[in-house]
Amino acid sequence: EENPQTFIVGSFLEIINEEGITTGEMTAPTDNRGIRKRMPMKISLYHPVIMFRNGQSISYRDKMLYCEDYDLYLRLMTSGFAMANLPEKLLKYRVHSLSISRKDNKLLRNLFLFKMFSFYTERKNKNFDSYNHFSPEAFLNITAEGVLSDKKELIFAMKVALSTVSREELKTLLDKFKNDHGERVYLFGLISKLPDLVFKYCGKLSNRTR
Repeated sequence: EENPQTFIVGSFLEIINEEGITTGEMTAPTDNRGIRKRMPMKISLYHPVIMFRNGQSISYRDKMLYCEDYDLYLRLMTSGFAMANLPEKLLKYRVHSLSISRKDNKLLRNLFLFKMFSFYTERKNKNFDSYNHFSPEAFLNITAEGVLSDKKELIFAMKVALSTVSREELKTLLDKFKNDHGERVYLFGLISKLPDLVFKYCGKLSNRTR
């Protein structure tokens, strides 16, 4: 009530382990300017403690199956909404040793994360993004046998995978490319594993498959 210009507010977190013992804290900038500066590099509003005003036509997007809260915050930024954090630890956030970051889904999380940032860049440059044309199935089926996903999204996925996933996950993705696009792409990516060179080659492949 005292800050009508602020659309969304969060707070700091106290991190505890399985026994309830404090192991750390999560802080963030408290003012809108500081949050906007850090948000593109690191999430600066923590989902369990946020509150935001009702009556605005903005919400989580269904096709963002990962990082949906981060996607919302970046959209609030590009829409000009003001944000804030209270400088108090208002929640004890329990972190279990077996549930850290859903390790088995690292590739999928990174694909959606990079896609989210590509949408953010689009909005900054064009005032809109290509979310309506995005098909999450291209990522969900990225390693499924016999499934030919959208070629542009496969090119995007390979770029992400080269710098973010393990050797085993990379080999799985390269096997997918081998089946869909031929032996040459598979061998080139597996042997070099140099992102800049593969990005350049994937760009040429993308032009040929449009």
